[in-house]
This record gives sequence, structure tokens and C-alpha cells, in this order.
Amino acid sequence: MNVSSIYKTLATVSIYHNYFLDNGETSFTSMNSDEQAEQLKYFDFRSFLKITPTQDTLKAMSGQKIIFKLYPNSIFLGIKVSATDESIPFIPLEDSLRLNFNLFIVDSYFENYTALELDTSKLMFFSNESPTFPDPASFESIPRFNQNQLIDGDYLHEGKNKDFLLTNFADNPLLLSGILSIQIKSSNTADSLINNDGSLKNTSPHFKIQFDNQKTIWKYIHRKDEFEVETKQAMPLTKYGYIKLEDPADFKSSPPSPDKYQFPNPNANSVKLISNQLYSEIFI
Repeated sequence: MNVSSIYKTLATVSIYHNYFLDNGETSFTSMNSDEQAEQLKYFDFRSFLKITPTQDTLKAMSGQKIIFKLYPNSIFLGIKVSATDESIPFIPLEDSLRLNFNLFIVDSYFENYTALELDTSKLMFFSNESPTFPDPASFESIPRFNQNQLIDGDYLHEGKNKDFLLTNFADNPLLLSGILSIQIKSSNTADSLINNDGSLKNTSPHFKIQFDNQKTIWKYIHRKDEFEVETKQAMPLTKYGYIKLEDPADFKSSPPSPDKYQFPNPNANSVKLISNQLYSEIFI
């Protein structure tokens, strides 16, 4: 008699970006569940990030009967389980097994709208288990879903540590921006995918990678009327929503006849670094 395969969730990794999820000055994290669901309708992390399993991971997943799926706001890992006990993997999992994934930034403006100093000398690394780096380095574990933790410089590695990660956790270093590595058994029990006896957890681990949006001084330039004005403080860049600027107090110096002009929000492609300060230039 044929028995249908049963798969259970092994782990989930949500991927968020505040540039797409904030609504103007209203942050995604401050929204209620209904408002967040509305923002997520228009979100797809694949517009800025490509994720592929390494060749070794593909082989391991095939042998362990693990499936990998991409959704607009998350990565799903599922595993085939025993037909008689759905908490037991069909094929036992080794504690030390790591599932590694290549991360590629595919949006050329990503650095403009992301509050992360990422360049070709640095590599993002997200994992639930610290590797043994050749050089001393701080390791920040991948956040769990219920943590309001944003991705910052603690997740970037360079020099010998970057080379070590590329050699041991990736198989396509060309244009690689980062690595996601999930180990079956973590030294932190809360980050492990299985229990000590090898069974699946009642509640599967749910991790989160949440990028913050860039904040810039907004500089408005009117060439015909020959004036420039800029905001008093750095303002968040967002894909959706609108921040209304109409009070002269919003600017370092009041624009001439403020009622005469409109002050649109900037695009992500207009960011410039001037004297160690990020500016968005908007011609009106």
C-alpha cells in the first residue's frame, strides 16, 4: 500500500526591509497586525535579494528529504517525517549538519536605501551557530522572529574572516553579498532545529532578517528661483507612504514663499555622501 509523504516545518526565515514596509514616518514594527498584513501585500524580498542553496546543501537536502521554498517575505524549510510519528524525521538528522545559502543583492540601489555599510570588502553572515573565525570577531546570532532586532554592522565580516566564510560556507563567491547558514543543532537550545533526542520541536524555529531603511537629509534645489533648502534632520527613505513637509520649522532655513512650492519625497536613486553626511537631492 502506498503511503503519502508527510512534511513538517523544519525552520522558517522571514526577510523584511523597512524601506518597503514602513509607511512614511510610521514604522512597520509600530503597526498592528492588520496594518502589517496590508504592508506585506506589496512586499517581496526577491526584488532586492536572491537566495540559492550551495551545491553541498542541495545534496544534503536531497539525502535528508528536506525541501526549500521561497515566498515573498520568507524562506521555508520542510522535512519529510515518519508516517507513524510526525515528530521524527524520516531520515535522522546529524546535529552538525549545516544548510548554507548564497545571498546576492540584486538591486543596484540597495545600499542607498539600506542603513548598512555594506561594500565589496564586507560579507553579511547570518547563522544560528557561531563558526570558529581565524581572527577575533564578535558573532551576532540571526535574530528570532519575536525579537525587534535590525541588521547592523555586527553581521558584517571582512579580511581573513570573510575569506574563511567564503571558503567554508559558500560555493559561488563571485558577486556574493552574504551567507545564510542554519545548523541543525545550535549551542543555543532556542536556536536549534531539533530536540536533544533528534525529534522535531513542537514549535519550529522562526528566524528573521530585518534590514533598516536609510535616513538622509533632504535637500531641495530650485534652480530657476535660485534657492536650496534642506531638512533640519535626517528623514527616513520609504518606498510607500508620504512624509508631508509644509512647516518652515521642518527646514534649517525657511524656503522663500513656502506655500508656493511642493516638497516631494526623494527617490532611493538620489542619495549622495557629502562631508560624511548622506543627502537626498530633490530638484523642484
